[in-house]
Amino acid sequence: MDEKFAIATLKFKFRARQWVQLPPFSGSTWRGALGQALRRIVCVHSLQATCKSCILRSTCWYAKLYEPVIAPQCAFLGKQAEAPHPLIPQPWPLGGTLKSGQEAGLDLVLIGEAIAAVDILVQATQRMLNHGIGRDRGELDLLDWELQTPKLNPWRPETLPTQIHLHITTPLRLRIEGRILRPEKITMRNFGTTLLRRLSLFTCCHSTVSLNADFKDLANAAEQIRIRKRDLHWVHWARYSSRQQRHIDMDGVVGELIIDLKVASVWWPYLWLGQWLHVGKGASMGMGRYYLHKDLFAPTVTLSLTSQ
Repeated sequence: MDEKFAIATLKFKFRARQWVQLPPFSGSTWRGALGQALRRIVCVHSLQATCKSCILRSTCWYAKLYEPVIAPQCAFLGKQAEAPHPLIPQPWPLGGTLKSGQEAGLDLVLIGEAIAAVDILVQATQRMLNHGIGRDRGELDLLDWELQTPKLNPWRPETLPTQIHLHITTPLRLRIEGRILRPEKITMRNFGTTLLRRLSLFTCCHSTVSLNADFKDLANAAEQIRIRKRDLHWVHWARYSSRQQRHIDMDGVVGELIIDLKVASVWWPYLWLGQWLHVGKGASMGMGRYYLHKDLFAPTVTLSLTSQ
């Protein structure tokens, strides 16, 4: 697959000054705290004002990263289409309690123009750390940061293996007809078509070229993908929204699928690329993360979760 948009990772490394309490899947916590810090740096208006009515929206990094507008040329994707956020958090470890002196990190996958926001994101990260993170505002020190291009090429997958181990590490929330799918309802068709739509949105909003994919043929091909092993389970958890002042359910599916793409190899480039983009509802908060290659492994959470 030809490259449609640039992908880079801004990697931060921290050390906890004290115990830091994080939820089991902390992507939304890091994203929210970083967004608050970023807005305080760049916003020239009252923090109670909305980005929607701001005349500076087209040049503001907060608006571009946190409240992007769907591009006019994406109208063909439907009225419900939302602009994908070009910043995707990948914390390590995924969540839990950090002890004093423990090292941790936050990788921010940046898409397209967002790569140019590195300087302001570093400033916002330092401000976030000074303010504290998590339930008790635990403080961390910034040890290092670096902007990296992926060591593995997102657009050039490795040779197709005989079997693919698809590890889902943060809750996958595939919504069909208004409902989040349970483990037994996950199919490669609904997984693949959700991923394909997300890629279409990124391409439309962050590229000057089109995806040129036959959605119908790909959907039919996805039905031919053999699932040789299914080890999926449901996890219950909720994130706290400071904007809405309430907890929001973020239940979803984690686990592993072993699949055979022998008769549907056309899907291999798309599944490979999805390791950087995530898939499903809440992807901008780090949900729906999966990996196929050990070098993209996400450290697992070591908390007791309610699951079935």
